[in-house]
Formats: sequence, C-alpha cells, structure tokens
Amino acid sequence: MAGERAELRRLIEALAPPGTYQVQLMVGDETYTRSFEVRKDPRASVSQEDLEAQYELMLNIRDRISEANGAVTRIRTVRRQVEEWTARAEGHSGAERLKQAADVITDNLAEVEGELLLGPDSIPGKEKPSRGSFYARGLVSRLGPLSDAVALADGVPTRQSYEVFSELSGKIDEQIERLRVILDTDLDAFTTVVHELGIPTISA
Repeated sequence: MAGERAELRRLIEALAPPGTYQVQLMVGDETYTRSFEVRKDPRASVSQEDLEAQYELMLNIRDRISEANGAVTRIRTVRRQVEEWTARAEGHSGAERLKQAADVITDNLAEVEGELLLGPDSIPGKEKPSRGSFYARGLVSRLGPLSDAVALADGVPTRQSYEVFSELSGKIDEQIERLRVILDTDLDAFTTVVHELGIPTISA
C-alpha cells in the first residue's frame, strides 16, 4: 500500500485557498497558537469562490481515496484471517466445507480489491479495456490524475472534472457496498463453519 499512501499524502498537501489560518505547537502542557495569512497570487484574476471550489473538490478526491484505501485494508485483513483459519483446519473432517466457504469469500474480495486498485485487467472474466487505457486502471489510480488536472489551473474546476469525480465516486460506493454484502453474507456462512470447527471467530 506504499504507493496508495504516497498518493494520499500528496493530496493532503494540496494548497489551501487564500484566507487566514492558525497553526498550533504543543510543547509539554503548553500550546502555542499563531495566525497567518495565505494570499492570492496578485497575477491571478480568479475569484476567491473559484479557488475555494477548487480546493473543496481536491479534498473530496482525497477523502474518496482514503475511504477506498480503508476498504482495501479491511479486505486484506479479512482475507489473511480466512486463509489462516483455513490452514488451521487442515485434517479436520470439516476442512473441505470450510475451504469452499473460504473460496467464495476470497474470490469475491479479490474482485472488489481489483476494481478499487488494479482495474479490470486483474479480474478473471472481466472485459479488458485497451492496453494503457484510463479505464484499465483501478478506481483509486484514476482519482489521482483527476486531482492533478484540477490542481493545474488556479480556478473553478471544469464541468468535466466534476462529472468524472461523480462517476468514479459512484463506482467506489458500489464496491464498498459489495464489500458490505460480502462481509454480511459470505463471511457469515464462513463464520458458521468456523464455530462448528471450534476455531476462534473472525473479526472484520
């Protein structure tokens, strides 16, 4: 996840719009607060409202990336535990049943992770976009360049930028909902078998 963390850190460092801000320094029990002002480039003719709209969209992109990466972290945690418990059950009379339940979860989790991070090329049976295509990339990877495009100009984002963000954000919502269903249904079935075999319960 190093690449995803770097991408998120880059977005967090987006330039703030002109205005008055505060910075705090905590030393032991003491807190020192100072105000400072960010001024607009005098050469720019863009309005304050346009700059704030630009910054707001960049923050929304950052938040969507953070949420998607959180979903991926959860996927990997659950998958690792499922694999560990499946391995522990080897030799048990119910091991095959547990493995079948585990396969359903891991396959479905892999699809969600692929959509979020890797794109359709990573998903068996998924229609493949042309090589190098924007749509061949995962949803998180497609949000990064969008942020770059929004940040390039000092001004209100284009209508196309908002439309692309809305489309990608909606697709991320779909995958997060898929993950919720997997954890509520497939994971339930797996946990039932885990209980019957006496293996410690799963936490998600």
